[in-house]
Amino acid sequence: MLGILKKAEKVCDAIAGKAAIVWLVIFLVAAAFIVLDRQSGLTGGLNPRTVRGLGKSFGSLAAVAALLSLTYYLLREAYVQLRQRTRILPAADACVKSGLTILRLLHPTLGVLAVHLAVIHAYLMWFVPAHSRLNSIYSGLAVIAILFGTAVLGWIVRQGRRTMAARKKHRLVAWLFVIFYILHLAAA
Repeated sequence: MLGILKKAEKVCDAIAGKAAIVWLVIFLVAAAFIVLDRQSGLTGGLNPRTVRGLGKSFGSLAAVAALLSLTYYLLREAYVQLRQRTRILPAADACVKSGLTILRLLHPTLGVLAVHLAVIHAYLMWFVPAHSRLNSIYSGLAVIAILFGTAVLGWIVRQGRRTMAARKKHRLVAWLFVIFYILHLAAA
């Protein structure tokens, strides 16, 4: 098990080492999708229910990426608390540390991916004629704004300003995302 985790750790480290390139590709794919759709009407010829389903799929993927990004923090906090209270077997400790390293390396990329998937979700849901629930639209815009704020604060932390205050703000805004995401689901 540890061997597989170590190999995955190396792959994630390679991705994290090229984070700027990965993030640029994510941005270009999202922008290309929106621009191509606006220019050629890719989704315009589809049934509104199909486009709405596609939009909901992008929203679900955005939520999964955001929650996987949040998983790093949750598991790390649980691990620290568990380690303070009990003794962990060395083999289990090595597996947990390797898993946390993988999540730490993927955390920024998953956050960037979540923002871009949420933007595509918003774009598709905004232009679906059958979708007119204002509560869902307003809560969705709040979720995207909060998710974007989380990403900006994460970027500030990543740029070397790793003060505890910046990290706390990043965590607080991430928890706001969770709350507003639940409200958005309730409004949909």
